[in-house]
Amino acid sequence: VSIFSFAQALSRMVCGMGADVLLLNASVPTWYAARTMRLAEASIIMALGHLIILISSSNQWIFLIGIGLTGIGFGAFHPLLVVCTSELFGLKNHSTNYCFYDGWGSAISSLLLGQVLVQSYYESHTVNGDNDCYGTGCFQMPHVITSLVCLASACAAFYVTTCRALPL
Repeated sequence: VSIFSFAQALSRMVCGMGADVLLLNASVPTWYAARTMRLAEASIIMALGHLIILISSSNQWIFLIGIGLTGIGFGAFHPLLVVCTSELFGLKNHSTNYCFYDGWGSAISSLLLGQVLVQSYYESHTVNGDNDCYGTGCFQMPHVITSLVCLASACAAFYVTTCRALPL
């Protein structure tokens, strides 16, 4: 938990500055400089982190790297989402727009991914009705599904970058 928290806090502090540097850099292609592209990168980093956690059953250092990557990707979303919402939809209804994307997205994903998916998969791998699950099988499929959702999010962010944010 400490590694995840540190990585996401560091990412929250750095990602906005990094996005501004790329945005102001004239040598970077316009489509890549858009801040919404940083959302795609954060999603890919989170997907990679979950896949690393998935394969790290025998090595704790690889597991910790996966935890750190998921923290970095997660931490980048909140500051970027604020700026991207204002850039895409303006400031007139910014608080409503931001709360819609952040609030509903967090509520639905934490309910479906964090509660329903993980709990049902975990319970299906317990032995003899016990509450404990041991081994790598307890969380394999939730990491795969979460990685796929992160990759779908990266595709959506790339689509928004090329179709909506690029002209702005």
